[in-house]
Amino acid sequence: FKTAEELAPFREDDVVLLCAKSQHTVRCLGQLKNAGASRSLPVLCCQNTIWNESVATRMYDRVYGVLIVVPAVFLNPGEVINPLARRAGFIEVGSYPSGSDGLCETVVEDLEKSSFSAQVNAEVMKAKGAKCLGNLGNALQAITDGKGDSAAFMEQVRQEAESVWAAAGIAWEKREEFNERRKGLYGDSKKPDGYEDIK
Repeated sequence: FKTAEELAPFREDDVVLLCAKSQHTVRCLGQLKNAGASRSLPVLCCQNTIWNESVATRMYDRVYGVLIVVPAVFLNPGEVINPLARRAGFIEVGSYPSGSDGLCETVVEDLEKSSFSAQVNAEVMKAKGAKCLGNLGNALQAITDGKGDSAAFMEQVRQEAESVWAAAGIAWEKREEFNERRKGLYGDSKKPDGYEDIK
């Protein structure tokens, strides 16, 4: 399928996994609506950031947050490598803004069958917040190839972000708790030739 119209008509047991970049979220949701999707169509926001879910609730009543922790290595144009050998990644699913239901359980079961470590998290938005804060260093790593000691600088960046979030009333899971929970859940990393800095 290439367009939302090609997915129509939507069935009662259909589920949408929204995987687009955040800047395309409104457009994707509008295309689904224009293709005949009802407000009851479940939309699972499989994206970084904590912004997409609140936007989705403007058009759909059943919105879910999905935490995605899947490493990727990009060395050559058109080729993205997942270096994990045992499990493809770690995923958590929960209702938005909190809680869980039977659909969460079903999606987790299906993800487990397809090689992911997956579980239901009734506070998935806090987990997504923890990952979002953890991603603050991605841009710096991209322009420096991860070289040099940036720990002190990134700690200042994180503290500033946390103070802004606290002022805005945004909750997040503590970094230590988040890292401890996901530790060992998604397999062993096998570095491809030519790449020595997989975290």
